[in-house]
Amino acid sequence: MRNARQPDQALRLLATVIAALAPVLGLVGWTIDIGPELRHVPEIFVRAMRLYIPSPDIIADETKNPILRTAASFGALSGAAGGFAIWMASANQKLAHLVTRYIRRGHTVVIGGTRLASHLAHALSLQGAVPVHVSETPPPNPKLPPDDRRIVMEPTPQMLARHAGLLRAGQVAIDSGSDAETLLIAKQLLAYLDGNGAGSIAHVAVRVADPVLADLFFEFARRTGLGQSVKVSAFDENTVAARRTLSVDPLFCRAAARGHKRVHALIVGFGDLGEKLFDQVMLTSVAGDLASPRITVVDRDAEALKRAFSARRPAVCDTLPVSFISLDVGADPLEGDCTAAGMRAVAAAEKEDPFTAIYLALPQAADNIRAALLLHRHQERTGELAAPIFYRSRGDGDGELLATPAPAPDADDGFIALPIPYAQVARTVLGDTSTETLARRLHESYLAGAGASAAAAKPWEDLPETLRRSNMRAADHLKAKLWTLGFTLCSDGGVPSLEAAERERLKRLVGAPHDDPLVDKLARIEHERWSIDRKLDGWVYGPKRDDRRRIHPKLVPFDDLTMTREDIDKDVSQILAAIGYMLDAEDGA
Repeated sequence: MRNARQPDQALRLLATVIAALAPVLGLVGWTIDIGPELRHVPEIFVRAMRLYIPSPDIIADETKNPILRTAASFGALSGAAGGFAIWMASANQKLAHLVTRYIRRGHTVVIGGTRLASHLAHALSLQGAVPVHVSETPPPNPKLPPDDRRIVMEPTPQMLARHAGLLRAGQVAIDSGSDAETLLIAKQLLAYLDGNGAGSIAHVAVRVADPVLADLFFEFARRTGLGQSVKVSAFDENTVAARRTLSVDPLFCRAAARGHKRVHALIVGFGDLGEKLFDQVMLTSVAGDLASPRITVVDRDAEALKRAFSARRPAVCDTLPVSFISLDVGADPLEGDCTAAGMRAVAAAEKEDPFTAIYLALPQAADNIRAALLLHRHQERTGELAAPIFYRSRGDGDGELLATPAPAPDADDGFIALPIPYAQVARTVLGDTSTETLARRLHESYLAGAGASAAAAKPWEDLPETLRRSNMRAADHLKAKLWTLGFTLCSDGGVPSLEAAERERLKRLVGAPHDDPLVDKLARIEHERWSIDRKLDGWVYGPKRDDRRRIHPKLVPFDDLTMTREDIDKDVSQILAAIGYMLDAEDGA
């Protein structure tokens, strides 16, 4: 669908020619000083309009030749008109999309008419990128009409190349609102680039929530002939939000501050965000002397969700402390004689292991606000569910309804907004994330060590997606490892920074790991984290490893592993070396 706000092609071409040639004609005319005197201007205009042709004697007399004067005058007038046309083009941006098409390079093409795509385009501009937002419908924000950076048209590769400067872009980000449609557009785009050349495109990022579909897409991308020239990655705002939240506010710190034996999270609402929070809690809460993290999921369709979850991750519910409880927080009574059976089950789970945090991940912002208020009132009346409440916020002012000071690590109540971090999503699209950088360095350290498996002994670009995710999750666990070793953590979501004395201690641990009593603990939590990571990715136990079927013989408890003291020291030395390597590289050392 062509953008109705853009001028016709013929008009665009004519205006461009006038804007380019008119200043030159005007400059030439006035430079040779053949412009008319002011009193001759009316006569020249009249003769020009009547297509006046002077007699030969007038043509022979250069002092009276109106043709030269007319040409000079029209050159000057054309120069003024050309300058005005250029000013109008820049003011109204009618012709600026031609700059995108023919001149601009290195910009980011954002494809999709979703709310995320619109926010992403804005966040990219704040990051210093030049986004060109293409959608089939007008942007969700009516204050941003279509122009050279917001083009309304059908996002086919041919149209993108013609009107959005596709082959001159640096990155492409795609989010059409559904995984299937997004991947369809992405496959067409990659096939076009495979046949026509990638141009200056270095990165294609697709918004895909389902990791199974993402893996299938990556396999298709690897089969194209783009080779190493184009990086293909998947992103979604819920994964970024969950990763950011658990990095800024790690639950193992809260559990330890309150004297809990393990992290126990209550997740209300098990949509895409709820499942991403589930993953991050499980992966980042294995730390210190704490027992395996526990999660209680509450949803009105809990049984159906559990069956679907178990079908994709069969080993999780069978081997990890996870429970699903049917309860509608906004409709079922939470207390009194008519207390819902699901609420009684939640209270029983809390008596076994006190809750460390409550995450509200319902699909609608109003539902999250309502649930937060109901749970807080229940906390005040009964003393149950004593934990801070993290609630999903869209960032449109809804978070201000529950604005309170951030609760301390040992607090048993309080509200904490869980916004969508559009800035972090934009950095993911630009390929500028500390987590991926750490994951790459962790993999490099792994390759430098001994005993790398055949499947993992490959450059980062050639790794299967399941192993890339494993390295990303290992990077997410960096804070838990440092906390286990007694190092100080930074208070934000960035890479932990160590003082000089702490770095010296880390180097000593690398050189002689068996001399420190924390070695066995580090080896134990790393194996547990790795086992959880593999199970969340769909792997199961089997006597013989099979990467295609996702079967691994080491998916057993740490005590059941056949490892010697030398094996443990070697593994821990590699972990410590990787930590030191990542931190040194991050500091530019």
